[in-house]
Amino acid sequence: MKELTWRELCFIEEVVIAPLSPELQLIARGWIEPFTMGYLCKRQYDILGRKDPEIEKAIDLLINNAVENLHASIEEKAVPILRELCNGDGSILSDTERYHDFSFFIAMQYFRTPGMLKAVLKVFQGSDDRFNVEAAFGLMRTIFATNVGASLVFRRLSTRITFVEAEGEHSFITGDQPVLNLRASGLPEGEEPTELEFYYPLTPTRALLINFDSKHGIERIVAGPSEVLRFNKEIASVANEQLYASREAEFLALNA
Repeated sequence: MKELTWRELCFIEEVVIAPLSPELQLIARGWIEPFTMGYLCKRQYDILGRKDPEIEKAIDLLINNAVENLHASIEEKAVPILRELCNGDGSILSDTERYHDFSFFIAMQYFRTPGMLKAVLKVFQGSDDRFNVEAAFGLMRTIFATNVGASLVFRRLSTRITFVEAEGEHSFITGDQPVLNLRASGLPEGEEPTELEFYYPLTPTRALLINFDSKHGIERIVAGPSEVLRFNKEIASVANEQLYASREAEFLALNA
């Protein structure tokens, strides 16, 4: 976590929060405190001029662990859901609370990546040097993920979840951008997608498609070699530094 100045907070308010609905604005502003409390405590402590190792350690932990604690809480709720999905059972998502947890998890997995940070930095490249985009990104991506997660919940009755099974020996790869929007594929550089269709590999043999303009339900399809390769190339195209596969052959196929 990096300290947010009034300049970053004003930017986030005007550009990220103000365009939202009143309900989402309220939720978005609620994220400001977790991202500023540690440094606020530090400034107040410094003003007092005290020297207390225990207090300083507590403030340091508050600053350094706040973001990781947030993501740990999100991922902890997702663990039992992912366990069922990896086994090919989507019935757990019929529970409203579980669906809410999964929606926020998927949205955060989409935004919490080095690639997303690079994309945001590129957008603001050459802007006012006094505005620290990298410092602001933690709060920005949390608000973005909240908005997308809320959209998934609102569109639940038009959401179709598809289990994609890899055929034969072929397997899915994953990377440091584990969730991608297939509707963004092939768009000209700089053009933002207006629709969502998430692809999320769960295991080497099973992946998830989440489509938001279909009849609500769960279905299953089998992906042949060419389809598996297409999905793998999509994952490779958005990876920042890391790709993972269960077989070397899947990497070799990317460049064949």
